[in-house]
Amino acid sequence: FIYKNKSRQDTIDKWSGTITYTRSSKDIGYSNDNGVKHEWNVTSKYKVTAKFTNNKGTAERSDSSLTMNRHTSKFSPGKNHVEERNTEISCSSNGAVDVKVDINPDAKTYWISFHSPSCQETVKSSYTSNLYPATYSSDTTEHPGDQINIPDQKLGTNPGELSGTIEERLTDPGGVETITTITWHLKKGERTNSHQGCFCSSARIFSNTFSYSLFRIVNSAF
Repeated sequence: FIYKNKSRQDTIDKWSGTITYTRSSKDIGYSNDNGVKHEWNVTSKYKVTAKFTNNKGTAERSDSSLTMNRHTSKFSPGKNHVEERNTEISCSSNGAVDVKVDINPDAKTYWISFHSPSCQETVKSSYTSNLYPATYSSDTTEHPGDQINIPDQKLGTNPGELSGTIEERLTDPGGVETITTITWHLKKGERTNSHQGCFCSSARIFSNTFSYSLFRIVNSAF
C-alpha cells in the first residue's frame, strides 16, 4: 500500500485597473469607368473601455460604421442618373467582464486577455435616386463579443504594475488602413488563497488498523 499525503494551495493574483481598445478604418475615393463615376466613403470605429476591480469589472462597447456608394452615369442627353446607397451600423452596450493575467516568470513576460460584451446592432440602409423612388430599411442583429488580447509583453521593474500602449497599422491590398490601439494600466492587489486539504488514500487507515490488531495479538500471546 502507498501512503500519499499532499497539501495543495492555489494562489490567485487580483488585478485592478483599466483597458481601452479602439479599432478604426477609413476608405474614401472615386473612379471613372466607361463614363460612370463611382464615389465611396467607408468608415468604421470600434471601442471598448473596461474597468476592473480584483479581476472583475464592466466594459462599455460602441460600434459605428458608415458605407456610402454613389454612382453617376449618363441617362439621356443633358441628364445624368445619380444614385446613392448608404448603410449605417450602430451599436452600444455594456456588460460584466473578467480579466485574466498570465505571467511567465522564466521569460519575464505577461499576457492579458478579456472578452468584450455582446451588442445588438442596428442596421439602417437607404437607396436614393434622382430618377427613381427612394427606399429605406432597418434591421437589428446580435453581434457577439470579441476576445481582446495583449500578448507577450515584457515585465517591467515592478511586476505588480502592468501598463503600456500598443498601436498597430495594417494596410490591405486595396490600400485601406486599419488602426488598432490598446492602452492598459493594471495594479496587483492582495492575493486570494484557495486551500485544498490532505488527499490521503485508504492505505493509511488500513495501516493503522493493521498495526493495532497486531499489537493486540502480540500482547495476548504473553
